[in-house]
Amino acid sequence: MMEEDVNTQFNFSIHSLINTTVDISKVLSDSDLLLQQLGERRQGLTTVVILTLVYSTIFITGLIGNFCTCIVIWKNTYMHTVTNYYLFNLAISDVLTLVLGRFQCLFCVISLKVLLILHFRSTGTQHA
Repeated sequence: MMEEDVNTQFNFSIHSLINTTVDISKVLSDSDLLLQQLGERRQGLTTVVILTLVYSTIFITGLIGNFCTCIVIWKNTYMHTVTNYYLFNLAISDVLTLVLGRFQCLFCVISLKVLLILHFRSTGTQHA
């Protein structure tokens, strides 16, 4: 009995998909699709200023702090221990993450937009 219900529902959904017509006036351009899926392209000025200040503070503080850590461990011979070598390597990796992480973030945003466009264009679906 349960199997018949599942088959009936499956056949009904396939039948409704086959008989669906697409209204050409509802097909969105790429920019309209991105606007619908991701929202407005730009934020308000106050949001941009606050985020810029916060991210700049994190970036500058991270660079200065990690470079100071590396300099202190490098210059003082009594700090040449296994634990401090580990901290030195950790500071270097943190600096690399701060500097190179910007490009990875930019790549992720661009690839997400391209994948969204390709997906919705190939399936012809729209989401509200």
